[in-house]
Amino acid sequence: MQHNRFRTDRTWFFAVESAYLVVLAIIFVIYQVSAGVRGALPTHLGELPVGVPWYGAVGGTLISLTGVFKHSRDWDEHFALWHYARPLVGAFLGSLGALMFLVIVNAAAVHGTTPNGAVYEVVAFLVGYREATFRSLIQRATDVLLSPGDKRSPPDRPRDPDSRDDAETASGRE
Repeated sequence: MQHNRFRTDRTWFFAVESAYLVVLAIIFVIYQVSAGVRGALPTHLGELPVGVPWYGAVGGTLISLTGVFKHSRDWDEHFALWHYARPLVGAFLGSLGALMFLVIVNAAAVHGTTPNGAVYEVVAFLVGYREATFRSLIQRATDVLLSPGDKRSPPDRPRDPDSRDDAETASGRE
């Protein structure tokens, strides 16, 4: 009989995701009230505001909590690692989404106009929250950019279970 090394019940993940939110809130408060912390950190990561990964982590944590609440009757313990990794995945994908948005804005911008830094933080939150939708967008963009120039329609491909929209994900994955 195989034993899980990780707890996988809903109640546990409610506690874990709530703890993630408390830690993220503490980080936010410390950053806001401590001039020493703000002075020790850069204001930007490249061209993105330093808060972008934080907003992505919050989005990832909130979608995980949404899954805990939404799947009270059909919880799927196979998504345990997904729940554990949500803040980290949200931070990275949120940052990547904000960076891609920055590139698009810069490519289309009229000289001298730039969005407020909060726009990138909102993009990071949304990507962290809707990570599967963002992965689907990346997959489609990659197919368009890197596919050969053949005009014929592509053959039908089997559906990738990981490319489902967040709203259609399996129990407990949100």
